[in-house]
Amino acid sequence: MRQKIIFISALITLTVSCNNIQNQIATAKSLNDSVLVLTRNYQDTSQYENALILIQKAIKLDTNYLETYSKKLFFEENLGQFDDAIVTLSQLIRLRRDSAELYLKQGIYQEIQGDTINAKNSFNRSLPRYTILLDTLNKSHPERRNLLNMLAINIIMLGQEKMLHELLKENYRTSFDSVLMSTNVLGKTKKELLEPLRQKYNR
Repeated sequence: MRQKIIFISALITLTVSCNNIQNQIATAKSLNDSVLVLTRNYQDTSQYENALILIQKAIKLDTNYLETYSKKLFFEENLGQFDDAIVTLSQLIRLRRDSAELYLKQGIYQEIQGDTINAKNSFNRSLPRYTILLDTLNKSHPERRNLLNMLAINIIMLGQEKMLHELLKENYRTSFDSVLMSTNVLGKTKKELLEPLRQKYNR
């Protein structure tokens, strides 16, 4: 009888705990939704600071809700808050460790901040993830061009000119193929790629 009572008590505790978690997720989602209303679907940039306040409240309610960190990163990027953006990227990577894009973006922001050692580490982490992702796509896949451009940026950031040459040789056999690669990427140095961001945010 005693064991049955203990089991029922544990079951009730587990049920209440699950309900609390669900309520936290629901509340975090509602705060995320309110951010869209506040900023009029991101159109009202004057509300970005206030939106971040709501985002911080949502994070306190649920530290594993991916959408919250995605919104937080968006506002920090647009406000030029790179120190905070790097921290937010770390949280996003914690939730999406397979994301090449997140590692690459983290490396770019670290470069802008002058943290070249950690930037190189981030670029080295994004590189194999882009390679693996590309290996899963056939050459006619609509996302392949964009991924090749991102991989090219990654390689340039690492200063691996030989690797970039091999990438072009392997993927662009004709002059028509080469047109598919963004002219905003090829032929530019790391400094040239980073300069627009430095100018935009006075770094």
